[in-house]
Parts: sequence; structure tokens; C-alpha cells
Amino acid sequence: MNNTSKNMCVTGAGNGIGRAIAIAMSKQGYNVACIDIDIDHASETLELKLAQNGSGLAIKSDVTNNSDIEFMIKSVVDALVSLDVMVNNAGVTRTSNIMNLTEKDWDWIHDVNAKGTFFCLQIAAKQMIK
Repeated sequence: MNNTSKNMCVTGAGNGIGRAIAIAMSKQGYNVACIDIDIDHASETLELKLAQNGSGLAIKSDVTNNSDIEFMIKSVVDALVSLDVMVNNAGVTRTSNIMNLTEKDWDWIHDVNAKGTFFCLQIAAKQMIK
């Protein structure tokens, strides 16, 4: 991979805003690691991104699992040599009447949106500080 370019990691890159970020940043010269819980979607984004410009990789990762996050960051650094930008785009919601939202729903939403974001930043920052 080209280590003279900036290297970034985008979680939730399998579709929507994450996919758009990965493609847009690739056009700006970034090497992009496309991260998603669905590897097929991450790979599709990578193919679209590579059709536009740049290099990168696709990684399956569950941001609610710190072991997955550690593997994700290590894989990015192993492939791209460094990590310069971390985009925490992975996010979920549950459309439900407030009276029907379960504790399991609540925990899942917060595990992805809050815990996942925090630990992705923490583990990425440890690598960036090096």
C-alpha cells in the first residue's frame, strides 16, 4: 500500500453515509479501510472505491467487541503502514414506540453507538500516538 498517502478507517462503510465517506475520501487521495459487520457490504464499498481511486481493504468487524476492534486496527496498520484518520460511522437504531423498546434493544443501540465509538477511538488513538 502507498504509505505516502493518508490512511483512514471508516466503520459502517458497507452502505449509506459510511460508503459515501469511503468513496469521497478515496477521491481525495486517502487509502481507506472499509469496515462493516457485513464483509460482503464492506467488500462492495471497496470495489466501488477502488473503481474511483486509491487503495484500501475491507475488514469484517463488530464494534461492540473489543477483540474485533483490536484486530481491525492491527489489520489496518499491517496493510496500510499507519492510521491517520478514524471515522466512527457505525451506528444503529430501533424504530419502536417508546413503550415497546426492550432492554435488549437499548443495550444493543448503546453498545454500537456509544461503547463501540469510544473503544474504536481509544484503540485507534493508541496506535496513532505511536
